[in-house]
Amino acid sequence: MGGEGGGGVDVVNLTGPSAAVGLTFTDDLTIHAETIAQTNKVIVSGATLARQTVQGPVLRLSEADSKVFMLRPDVPVVQLVLQAVNPGDIGYFLYGKDLGLTLGNWPMATEDMSPVPLAAGQSSRIDILFYPNLHELTDDARVALEAALGGYTTLVRLDGELFMDVLGVDSFPVPGGWSVTGFVR
Repeated sequence: MGGEGGGGVDVVNLTGPSAAVGLTFTDDLTIHAETIAQTNKVIVSGATLARQTVQGPVLRLSEADSKVFMLRPDVPVVQLVLQAVNPGDIGYFLYGKDLGLTLGNWPMATEDMSPVPLAAGQSSRIDILFYPNLHELTDDARVALEAALGGYTTLVRLDGELFMDVLGVDSFPVPGGWSVTGFVR
């Protein structure tokens, strides 16, 4: 915010492409600053955000709607029901790759999640079905699955790669470290 010496007003115009969560847009920004004196102190700091940004979803497991059951005698099913809220100003399709299911802290299965529309500021129900392969489960994982099938409350966790597909723009990964944890029976 340069300036030559004492008081006065400096005007800096920033025009051009800017990035907000990977979304490219054009914005004009004018900053007015008064030059007081040269110091080594930070007088103003922070960040600016675009008026409209793509924000990752807020996910919550609906424990009352999630369940574990047998489709056939050899086909167990874990149905997880999520409530997804889009807190941002831009709608998108939410989809997942290699979502991992753990039951009682034991890996059970992985599945992809089909795209689900999430309008700006709205919520949506997402049903994800997992089909653990009984022949590929460890003994401990099989015990955890049998406990859930028997009606015992069992810890469940979902994680993996989620993406937000903004139509006509691009796909953006949901920031890493997300997971949904709760209980099923």
